[in-house]
Amino acid sequence: MQIRLGFLMFFAVAAGAALYIKSQATQAPVAQVIKPPTEQIVSSDALHFGGPFTLNDQTGKLVNEQSWPGMYKLVFFGFTHCPAICPTTLQKMNDLLSLLGADNKIQPVFITVDPERDTVDVMANYVSSFNPKIAALTGTKEQVQGAMSAYRVYATKLESHDGQAGYMVDHSAFIYLMSPEDKPLAIFRQEDTVEKMVKVIQSTAHVAQDVK
Repeated sequence: MQIRLGFLMFFAVAAGAALYIKSQATQAPVAQVIKPPTEQIVSSDALHFGGPFTLNDQTGKLVNEQSWPGMYKLVFFGFTHCPAICPTTLQKMNDLLSLLGADNKIQPVFITVDPERDTVDVMANYVSSFNPKIAALTGTKEQVQGAMSAYRVYATKLESHDGQAGYMVDHSAFIYLMSPEDKPLAIFRQEDTVEKMVKVIQSTAHVAQDVK
């Protein structure tokens, strides 16, 4: 009898664990980090990110993924309170634009993952330290989440436990290259240098014809 009861308790615990895991999976955010390919130049058929969004730029103008006709977009998600990765990435975008020359057809797009703090005015002040060509986008929580889901971006708020006010946001930090038709062309990682990014952009299908 004791052995039988032991087996029953084991199966009850296992079933409870399975139900817990299933419930956690259904509560997981829609947006997920995608693993970048080993090579940055890949077929667009192998990439599954990007899609429609509607947000406000740093001037308050309502924009969407089609607001820069004829331009190749470099899309990056971050936030203005980011201590290192975000400013480094925006500086990388600035350096990339300089290397490509004034006539390049690249539109850098910086989308916040922290709309609670990153208002239009905050975004405008932040990107003014980098390149005026960068479009800094924000919106409602639902609008931002829609853009994050389209690009499979992960972000979660981390409350401060060191006695300081405020919070940080843990987020994925890839840079996405999109065609003028808003098709995915390549994905860059943080360790990719500006020189490597320029080489990829210039050699990616259709981009080399337009980027000087």
